[in-house]
Amino acid sequence: YVRAGLALVPIPRGKKGPNLTGWQTEREAIRTETEAAKLNGSNIGIAHRWCGTCCIDVDEYTAAEGWLHSQGINLAALLMADDSVQIQSGKPNRAKLLYRLPAGIEWLPTK
Repeated sequence: YVRAGLALVPIPRGKKGPNLTGWQTEREAIRTETEAAKLNGSNIGIAHRWCGTCCIDVDEYTAAEGWLHSQGINLAALLMADDSVQIQSGKPNRAKLLYRLPAGIEWLPTK
């Protein structure tokens, strides 16, 4: 992941999110293979802000499809695009789409 330019955050096994104080800061973002190797046995998350990525995280497909449609966005088309990068959880009605942001773009708010 770090070779692909992603910044990582450790997530303890069996937990849904990070528990390290300051995990969301740039200082705590894991960016080297040496640091990443220390995560052996840990789950990982992507520190989007520190690697220029963002994610559309769909927790309920029908609701997300309706809201995105009202914004002029076709969720089905995004999911079926040949170049889409998806993180799959295996849970029904969920999806995560990963995007690399253009350089210099303002950080996007969470919705």
